[in-house]
Amino acid sequence: MKCKNCGIQNNKGAKYCENCGKPLSETKGSSRTPKQNYKSKRKKNIGTKKPVSNKRIISNLLSLKFVWVFTTIFLLIIIMIVALTSEEKRFNRDNDLFIDNRSQNPLIEAKVFDIASKFVCGCGSCGEESLDICKCNFAVDERAFIREYLENNNSETDIIKAMVTKYGGLKDGVSLNNNSTAKINKPKAVNNGSTALANFNDRITIYSAFQCPCGQCGIDELKDCTCNHKNGAKEVKKFIDAKISENKYTVAQIIDVVDNTYGGKK
Repeated sequence: MKCKNCGIQNNKGAKYCENCGKPLSETKGSSRTPKQNYKSKRKKNIGTKKPVSNKRIISNLLSLKFVWVFTTIFLLIIIMIVALTSEEKRFNRDNDLFIDNRSQNPLIEAKVFDIASKFVCGCGSCGEESLDICKCNFAVDERAFIREYLENNNSETDIIKAMVTKYGGLKDGVSLNNNSTAKINKPKAVNNGSTALANFNDRITIYSAFQCPCGQCGIDELKDCTCNHKNGAKEVKKFIDAKISENKYTVAQIIDVVDNTYGGKK
């Protein structure tokens, strides 16, 4: 280091001049720390981000997880509802098992469906489906009615009369003879002087005396019509069957009663 007083060059790090003894001083500003470049400092600050709190990260993850869990559960519930609805429709359409509360006695159960086969479902919306194969709730109730009568040891004839009175729907052309077996009836001429009481063998004869009186279906023959209109074929046939089951009218009397009630006599 050069002495400012005498100009002699001294050893590096010496504090006093070896020649004159004067204290050596460093170049002005040499001992100061150089100013840090502002731009580089700013860049450094910009490049350094404050670390995110772990608690905040965990909180965000939990919130996101809750949303996904809720969404998943909601979708699963919707899928289950759709699946159950589809399964119920498929069961009602395709399943061959009935939902009847069946009797423990297999003989009674067989007789229930045998009697039911003589009727059509009386609900009016099953397309005249045979009662022994229809699965709608109304058909189940009708078969339960038959089952209850059988369990109370009623005869088949009494059960059919009770069914006709309450539900109607006895199939056209089917009646019961003394052996309780089905047979096909053919219309016979009405004998106005006959005093014999009408029975279910006379149903077709009585039906054949009328046109359908509803005035809406365009079918002339009552025996061929199955309409569900007011004063229509179903209503009139049920009325006729009820009168037969009362077992106190002749064929001619029932025809007169029906004509007075509904009209439509040929």
